[in-house]
Amino acid sequence: MKIVFIGMDCRYSLRHLEALEEKFNIVAVVCAAPRNAPKDTPCLYRNVLYRNAKKKEIPFYYTKNISSNDMEKAIQDLNCDLICVASCSQLLKKNIIDLPKLGIMNAHGAMLPYYKGPNPDYWVFYYQEKQGAVTIHYIDEGEDSGDIIHQEAFEIPFGMTKAEYQAEILKRSPKLMQQSVQEIESGNGIRIQQQKINTFRARNLSPEDKMIDFRNWEVKHAYHFLRGTDLLDKHYRKTFWHISIYGYTEDISGLGFNKNVVFCKSGGGTLQETLQYQKIGQNYSWKRLKNFMLEYGRRG
Repeated sequence: MKIVFIGMDCRYSLRHLEALEEKFNIVAVVCAAPRNAPKDTPCLYRNVLYRNAKKKEIPFYYTKNISSNDMEKAIQDLNCDLICVASCSQLLKKNIIDLPKLGIMNAHGAMLPYYKGPNPDYWVFYYQEKQGAVTIHYIDEGEDSGDIIHQEAFEIPFGMTKAEYQAEILKRSPKLMQQSVQEIESGNGIRIQQQKINTFRARNLSPEDKMIDFRNWEVKHAYHFLRGTDLLDKHYRKTFWHISIYGYTEDISGLGFNKNVVFCKSGGGTLQETLQYQKIGQNYSWKRLKNFMLEYGRRG
């Protein structure tokens, strides 16, 4: 079976590609550019998909438009049986979807038909879900709406970190994609039509979004949410500080007062912010500890 793999420059895509390479013939790797990528093609020597493809002498393509005429021609010439996708910044169009004989499958980090869209991880923690999941499904012209091949759920314990959550995803999703391809190759592939229900779209956030309402959140809600996602910095503070949160308390008497106050219904905790950057091949980092206040009502 000849497979074209589509992904992005990230560990999630790489792990799926490596799982497929164990058992199948990957005839090309296509790396989709991130949203709002610069017009110039970046230097690819640090791109994880490029490095993998170069090492294994697999043809590699970098594209800002996955459904362009050039990509259509390139994939058509490969005469592949199946396309496997694990993270892509664009929806594939019909001209690409119709190319492979056996269709296109995608790895999605949620229990479809729930949390369709590009950012399920964030919303799973925002809505305090007790379970996470992975889904392998066929791609059609909709967004995460194609027939389901396999799904697997796992528990989200209270206080689970983003790293732990992603580890659970990667423990399951690449193996599930590998299994799905094996079944398709043997003629035993499964197709389960998705329920046609109105569901919440797991969209990406922008800096203008005001989704977090600590004043109406209990401290446990805030703690669990902050443990599960670091997008608070990325979308609200526009800095390179990464938040790590270590604990919380419902007794705020010992926390004192400082200018960095987040208001909530009850309790408080301590977080660590780490700023990391690279310069001339060396890593630098600064850490600072501070209290964040999650209070009963508003002070002052």
